[in-house]
Amino acid sequence: MNKKQIDAKWNEIQDNPLVIVSRLRGNMAEAKAEWVEECEDFVDDEDFSHVLKLVTDIIDGTIPDTSKVGPIIVRLEAYAVKFRMQYNAYMSYKKGTTESNAKKNHYYSMVSGIERLCDGLKYLTR
Repeated sequence: MNKKQIDAKWNEIQDNPLVIVSRLRGNMAEAKAEWVEECEDFVDDEDFSHVLKLVTDIIDGTIPDTSKVGPIIVRLEAYAVKFRMQYNAYMSYKKGTTESNAKKNHYYSMVSGIERLCDGLKYLTR
């Protein structure tokens, strides 16, 4: 959007904070959906997509019940094992292309993120 379009939108919403927040959330949701879709298309791993969905739900504020947090942590740790093995595969026998290098980085980032997310979720069980 250029400045003229932004000014027109601003005048349209008349400085209403609720409208501003609503539109910001809508823009963020669209951007998040595009990011998830790009990751899913590139990595092409059903489990990777499942974990991304769980993470984006938590980002949206859907915090699981404390009774469900334990099983979620165990499942995420199991996914971390799988993703760590995928990372190692792209580090050794699947290496050699730009795509494999990028996938290796995606899997490494997912493992690191899962570990941090699990650390945070553990506080919900206390």
